Amino acid sequence: MTILNEMGIQNSITKAVQEILKSSHTDFIEDTIIGSDINQIRHLFHYLKSEKINIGISYLLDEYRATVDYIDEVSAVFRIPKFEEGSVKRCRLKFEAQGILYQFEVAILEVTKDYIRIKIPDFIQSTQPRKFKRVPMDDVFIKFTINYRPFFISSADVQSVTTRYPAIIEELKKDEPDIYLINHIITEELYKISDEFEMKFYKENEEPGMLEQLISSEHKTFFIHDTSEIENYLELAPNHNLTNYFPLYRKMLREGSSDDAKSFFKNQQKEDIRNFKNSYVYSPLYIFNKCVGHISLYSSVLDKRSIRTDQAHQVHLLSGLLSYAMSKVVLAMSFYKHSLTRIVNISLGGLLFELNQKEIFDFLIFNENLKIVIQLKNHVLNFKGEISRSFPCKDGYCIGVNFYSAGGDDFQHLEEFLYAKIKDRNVMKIV
Repeated sequence: MTILNEMGIQNSITKAVQEILKSSHTDFIEDTIIGSDINQIRHLFHYLKSEKINIGISYLLDEYRATVDYIDEVSAVFRIPKFEEGSVKRCRLKFEAQGILYQFEVAILEVTKDYIRIKIPDFIQSTQPRKFKRVPMDDVFIKFTINYRPFFISSADVQSVTTRYPAIIEELKKDEPDIYLINHIITEELYKISDEFEMKFYKENEEPGMLEQLISSEHKTFFIHDTSEIENYLELAPNHNLTNYFPLYRKMLREGSSDDAKSFFKNQQKEDIRNFKNSYVYSPLYIFNKCVGHISLYSSVLDKRSIRTDQAHQVHLLSGLLSYAMSKVVLAMSFYKHSLTRIVNISLGGLLFELNQKEIFDFLIFNENLKIVIQLKNHVLNFKGEISRSFPCKDGYCIGVNFYSAGGDDFQHLEEFLYAKIKDRNVMKIV
């Protein structure tokens, strides 16, 4: 059984890596300034025009890049290729000038092919000072993975897995956990609860059953404590991490009669008893946010014991640990072994990089502590950082990271690299 489990894990991880490799809420800290002079803003727009600085424009759900083409007393014209006008007559501007990040929400006065005219705002709406100058990058890529941090919401759950499964936690702290060791430990723990268990990984295009759909949509572990009592099927589960047929029963009550709903689940109860099930558990397995399989256990009516609520909760924690391990392995194999991720800009304080995989973006938002490797000329730099902001961009998503530590002289090497870049750009402007 363990060999089959390992084959299923390997196939799921390989498939996830292949899917990632073939696909290649704006969160701002605002400081509102009241009573600013509009002339200051006009001068700012003239600076953008003279320096040909790119401006980010958010309109509806789309992100565009634009440059200032013309300015008069009350409006500014932006060149914005492939702009698609909708019903909304406002957009949001975002740009950096002289070390400060500015944001404005402005009215759109006119739209023509590849151009829009906006009303120059009367006051500065939002600014965020930059401690370090950001330097745009064209051809620098990074490797990255996540640093382990406890991911269970409950502090009691965090304490439980840290105390009971220290070997698993030690593996999860590694850049690429040993998935087979983790699987072996989890298998032994499941045997302690019941001899009758299965770790199943779904095949591609496999039609999910009722239970598979339920645990995938609920993101919870399914648990029936005693099949002889119909209340265990229909009443709210005793633990917030556990579920039963209650969500489906409630849905059927809204769409039909109470008698039909109860009859359906009484038939399900009879089928469970015919299969000699006394209690059973289904717990989902995920790679990122995609359900790729489940762990199932049951106790027979011939057994002297049934599965308890605390044991069902333990299965839920074990499946969570295995899901995290598989996700981290896929992330490491995709983004830590290969330099696939382009840097948009970088400073001594952090960097901004691009992603076009939504599932990775969503995973990083909840696992915001990153380990980053950058190849700069003859130096390989290692940084640790935290995600500070994220927003949609033209080709996917942009993620900003603040550095909080580095290896050896890596900050010095980065400073020398940025100084040389800024010097070269200034020379090119003069020429």
